Amino acid sequence: MATTRSLSDLAQLIHSRTTSIETGLKAANLPPPSFNATAPPALPLSRELEEVRDELVEALEELRALVLGPVGHLFTTMLPMPGLTATLHGIYRFRIAQNLALDETVSHSVLAARCGLPEPDLRRYLRMATSLRLFEEPEKGQVSHSVASAFLASMPAANDMLGTLIEEQVPAGLALADALQQFPGSEEPSEAAAVLGQNGGLPTATKGKVDKKQDFYASMSDDPERVRRAASAMSIAAKIPSHSVQHFVEGCGWAESCPRKVVDIGGSEGKLCKALLEKYNAIEEAMSLDRPEVVADVDVPKELEGRLTFGGYDFFEEQKVKGADVYLFRNIFHNWPDKYAVQILRNQIPALKRGARIFVNEACLPEPEATKLVTNRIAWASDLIMKMVFNATDRSKEDWYALFAKTDERFKVVSITTPPGSAMSIIEVVWQG
Repeated sequence: MATTRSLSDLAQLIHSRTTSIETGLKAANLPPPSFNATAPPALPLSRELEEVRDELVEALEELRALVLGPVGHLFTTMLPMPGLTATLHGIYRFRIAQNLALDETVSHSVLAARCGLPEPDLRRYLRMATSLRLFEEPEKGQVSHSVASAFLASMPAANDMLGTLIEEQVPAGLALADALQQFPGSEEPSEAAAVLGQNGGLPTATKGKVDKKQDFYASMSDDPERVRRAASAMSIAAKIPSHSVQHFVEGCGWAESCPRKVVDIGGSEGKLCKALLEKYNAIEEAMSLDRPEVVADVDVPKELEGRLTFGGYDFFEEQKVKGADVYLFRNIFHNWPDKYAVQILRNQIPALKRGARIFVNEACLPEPEATKLVTNRIAWASDLIMKMVFNATDRSKEDWYALFAKTDERFKVVSITTPPGSAMSIIEVVWQG
C-alpha cells in the first residue's frame, strides 16, 4: 500500500521545489512563468529542473486530492469532463482562438459575430475555457488571449492536434467499451474502437456494423482533410524535445562499435538516418525504407549523397535488403498488436546475418509508482489511445521481452534503456541465428 504524505510534508516539498525553479530561471536570466499571451509557450528548463518540476506537479496534485477529500476529488474530476470536451470541440470547430488577434481585447458580442455563434453560446465556451486558463476575461464581457490560446491561434499544427484529439480520439474513447464487448481480445485493427466510432463523428459500435476491410487509416483515406490534419498533428508531436531523434543518436552506444550499414524501416523522409550519418562517420550506408509513395520524391542532401538512400518497402512483406548490420524501427510497433508485430519481425529474418542487431525506439510503459502518477498519466493515456485507434498497445519491458521471444527464440534482447530526458526507450536485440 502506498504511503500517504502529510499535508505539511507536501507543502514543504512544494515550497522547496518552487524555490528551486525560481532560482534556476533567475540564474539563466529567464522570465518567470506567466499566463500573459506574450509569454513563452514552454518553460526552457534544464533537464535537472524538469525533474524538479515533475516532483512539484506530483506534490501539487496529491495535495489537491487530499484537501478535497475522496468525494470532492472524484466529483471535481468527473463533473467538468462533458463540459470540457464540449468546450474544446467548440474552440476547434468555430476557430475561436483564430478569430481573436493575438494583441486585441474585444467584447464577447464581437467575437461571437466573427465565429458565427450566438453570444450566449460563445460565452459558455469562454467561461469554461478561462477556468482552464485558455483565454482571459480582463473585464466582464471582454476576452483576450492567454499564452495557451495564443499558442493555438499561432500554431496551426497545435490546432490540428486539438482537432484530431477531439474529433477522432474522443469518439474512439466513447466506443472503446462497446468494441471490447463486441470483439473481446481482438487483435484486428478493423475491429478497433476508432473504426466502430466513425459515423459522422459519433460512436456507433452498438449497431455492430464493421467493415472488415477497414482499419483507422483506411477509413479516413477518402477524406483528404482528415488525412492532412492527422499528419499535421503527428508533426507537432515529433517536435516535442522528449521525442527528438537525438536521444537515440546519442544513446544508441555506437561510439565504440559503429555499424557500417543501417536500414531504417518506416523511416519516412529519413530524419533519423540523416542524424545518424551526421553523427557517425563510420556509417557507410543508411537506407530509409517506407511505402513507395512516401519516399518517391524525397531529396538526398548533397553532403549525404552516396551514403543515404531511400527505398519502397511494405513491412508485411519479406525484407529484401539483406546483410545490414542494424535494422531500425522507430515508433512502428505501438501501432500494431502482437499478432502483426510478430509478423513484421519475422519478415526481417530472411535478411538477417548472424550478429545483426535490431534497434527499436519506442515508449516503454513505466512501472506503477505512487509518486509519479501525473508523470505516468501521459504514458497510460497513450496506451489507451493505441488500443482505441489501432487495437494495438504500448509495451512494458516485460512485453518487449515476450514479443521477441514469441517471434523467434533466436532473438536475444540485449538491453532496454531510456536516455535522460527521453520519452522513448532504446531496445537493442541481437540475431543469434
